[in-house]
Amino acid sequence: MKKWISGVIILVVVILLGGWMYIDHANKENIYQTNLKNGNIALQNHDYNQAKKDFQKALDAKPDSKKVNGSVSQVEKYTDGERQLRSNDFVTAKNSFKMAANVENGSKDLANQAQQKIKEVKLITANINQFNKIYKATVQQHNEKNYQLSNDTLNQILDDDTINQSYYADVLAKAKDLKKSNDKSIDAANKAKLNNSNANNGSNNGTNSSNGNSNDLSQFNVYTNPQEYANRFVNSGTSSNTSTVDNTNIANGPVSVTNDPYDVYTNPNEYSNRFN
Repeated sequence: MKKWISGVIILVVVILLGGWMYIDHANKENIYQTNLKNGNIALQNHDYNQAKKDFQKALDAKPDSKKVNGSVSQVEKYTDGERQLRSNDFVTAKNSFKMAANVENGSKDLANQAQQKIKEVKLITANINQFNKIYKATVQQHNEKNYQLSNDTLNQILDDDTINQSYYADVLAKAKDLKKSNDKSIDAANKAKLNNSNANNGSNNGTNSSNGNSNDLSQFNVYTNPQEYANRFVNSGTSSNTSTVDNTNIANGPVSVTNDPYDVYTNPNEYSNRFN
């Protein structure tokens, strides 16, 4: 009787234990499948942090799953690449995306996304090389004092549709600084040109004024108007201590001033010698 009772008890325990193990396995499988599915959906939505959490839960339910282990490693490599790309560490980012694309037993969707990222990194580095090449040319033009030409060339950088992306922050900052320097030099050159123009205009006005005065004073010219010239320097009815004026000859021609070595009329040779 006792043996029979013991046998029944053992059978019940085995059944209960087996049932519990079956239920536990079923629950873990359900957890595994659910989180694996959720992780793949998160990948399609580019929610990589959530995908990593879902895959980790699936891995906890089935630690020996090659697929989930591959997916977790793939997500880690991919998110590493994104972080490195944001830091402009393009070489390291490209390598991380390559590893994500080549993970065995990983997600095909994430592998395709990693391949697209590799192409993006290549395009970014090509753009940076091109921008730096243009910038180098603008610096040379600036050094040659072709400031406007340098600005025109800089527009190839400043007007580019992609230049405001964070990847190009360094070259954009350099281009803006150079443009400021060019603008400053252009303004200085324009001001100098304006000042020179004003100075030249002032000089021309002074010359014209002098010419006008010369024309106005032509009546005092001893050669063109000797009679008027003589009248300007002779007092009527008087004479100096050293010279006398023959007023009767004024109407007939040049005035004769005696004993005057500078008199061009009475002493032309001496007058000429004074100025040779």
